[in-house]
Amino acid sequence: VSLQTGKPAIAQLKKAIRYLRAELNYAKHVKKYISRNPCDVFNTQVSMAARRRTYYLRPSETRIMYKWVQDLLQADEQQKAELRSTYRLTKYEVGKATHTCLDLILLELLTGLRQIELLTLKWNEVYLDGEDYNEQGAVTGSFFQVILSKQQTDFGVPITPLMASVFRRRLKARSSEYVFSSSVLPDAHMGDDRVGFRILKKLMPIET
Repeated sequence: VSLQTGKPAIAQLKKAIRYLRAELNYAKHVKKYISRNPCDVFNTQVSMAARRRTYYLRPSETRIMYKWVQDLLQADEQQKAELRSTYRLTKYEVGKATHTCLDLILLELLTGLRQIELLTLKWNEVYLDGEDYNEQGAVTGSFFQVILSKQQTDFGVPITPLMASVFRRRLKARSSEYVFSSSVLPDAHMGDDRVGFRILKKLMPIET
């Protein structure tokens, strides 16, 4: 079970079995306490193979996805209507209201940050006017403060002009303290949208 989500995790199961197999091999070959390692059953009876995660991009796909998202954001009203009715890209409307999901994916591509690190980003951590990051040193230009989900450390990420356009678009649609607000729950950030990402990736043009 994942320590972060509480859900079953194949990678953690594999790791636990490797540790257990090593201990039992010691008991079998060195101490002679047992005649066979019960963990060997996983080699023959249980498939430990995990499916490749479809919400990840290969390095060669990053530029294609970036252009694809940009094209969707710049689509005219007729094209947006076709996208909504034909593909139903995500539960978040790709149209007049917001471009929440697309802006999130675009910022992921521009920063390389994990989705949860952007989903939990609040407006009081975004400095579009180049404020100081801390008392020790001034940060020139705009930036936003992010807390790394695994290391639990924080740092400032410079905001490029393209990233600034994403933040200003989100600012116009602001409905809570979060940059990527939920369209369902008040005062909450939007939920994980891996399904929408998988659909976007499936529809992503193939570059020849």
